[in-house]
Amino acid sequence: MAIFTYTLPSGATFEMNAPNGTTQAQADRIFYEQVAAGTFVGYEPGDTLTSPQEAINNFGITRLERGTAGVNDQAILEIISGLPVVIPLPNLNNVVAANVITQAEYVQVTGNATTIDAGSSAFSQGIPGIGPLSPVQTQAIMAQIASVVNQPWNVITQEKGVGYYGFNSQQLERAGYIKPGYSQQYCPINTSTFANPNNFVSFMKSPSPWTGLNGVTSVTDILNSQAIQNQIQHQLMDESYNTFVELGIIVPARQTVTTPSISTGQIYSNDGTLAETTALNLLTNSTGT
Repeated sequence: MAIFTYTLPSGATFEMNAPNGTTQAQADRIFYEQVAAGTFVGYEPGDTLTSPQEAINNFGITRLERGTAGVNDQAILEIISGLPVVIPLPNLNNVVAANVITQAEYVQVTGNATTIDAGSSAFSQGIPGIGPLSPVQTQAIMAQIASVVNQPWNVITQEKGVGYYGFNSQQLERAGYIKPGYSQQYCPINTSTFANPNNFVSFMKSPSPWTGLNGVTSVTDILNSQAIQNQIQHQLMDESYNTFVELGIIVPARQTVTTPSISTGQIYSNDGTLAETTALNLLTNSTGT
């Protein structure tokens, strides 16, 4: 019988008995798969789990339960020091990347996504970052989306959608350009294939669904403005990120909050003497300065 010992970040120690001939990598894989699945939640010191392979994988455990098992909100690979890589990464040295963006495609996605200049093909102050993504990374992702869609700015098709990013009716409704409920009622997307319906182009060319936001009263207004398309795409990405954060799907990195210090020291008063200063007397001017 082979014995393997593990210690989680919580300090909890585990001893696993395995058949003779079991390698360290095989044992590690079994153990850490059970940790990730929450198998050890609720176990007390001295308890025995005789067959980890047959344990029910409970992937819906709460954060408190994960903490009890020594698994916090960080990725398993990050929190467990020295975790072996059971499945090796593929060799990508000779793999050709698909839909690589060009410098021109990257440059076309520029500007301040909160201000539209309808007379310009781009914004003027740089794309703002989204969540942990820097402005450069955000701009690159937008360019990559456009590269995958592979459609000119001023074109609308049933297959790819509207413009450079291939917007569908639901996306434009989310962005506020189509009236609430109109997309689902008059131009529903196929939920199994996510394809636009047969009436997509005619629906988008109709004046009825448009709200007039930012002066957009027809699909032509969107097709004629690269700036508006950039803004819509950035808005959709930003809203999606915030939604994932609210749902707990994305957990932002913890930020250090700096507590402001209280102002202290001395200052000359009106009578020429030094008076002690505090946050309170500076606010009320009780030093007579």
